[in-house]
Amino acid sequence: GLGISFALVIAFLFVMIGPPGRDSVHGMIGLGFVAVVIVFASVQSGFGMASYIGVKNNPLGNFINFLILGLGVDDAFVITAEFIRHKKENKGATIEELIGNTLATGG
Repeated sequence: GLGISFALVIAFLFVMIGPPGRDSVHGMIGLGFVAVVIVFASVQSGFGMASYIGVKNNPLGNFINFLILGLGVDDAFVITAEFIRHKKENKGATIEELIGNTLATGG
């Protein structure tokens, strides 16, 4: 059920961000991995804080993981696309300028 859904979303992320025809530098597999790790760490931190203050967990809470994973994957696609666009448009820009422009338009 839910585990298969997680696996499919993660597989989709790795296939789309890091197409097999690209080299290891431009394939962005690392970006996909970091996006998934950040999403899961965020969810676990949120559940930990909620548990600490006494919020009870219910079955609906299991679907929050899937929802947040979907949002995190979507953000990874948007920010990656914007970074690539700004990199092509501003050939002489520094990495700081590229990141600033990327987050101003896509983040």
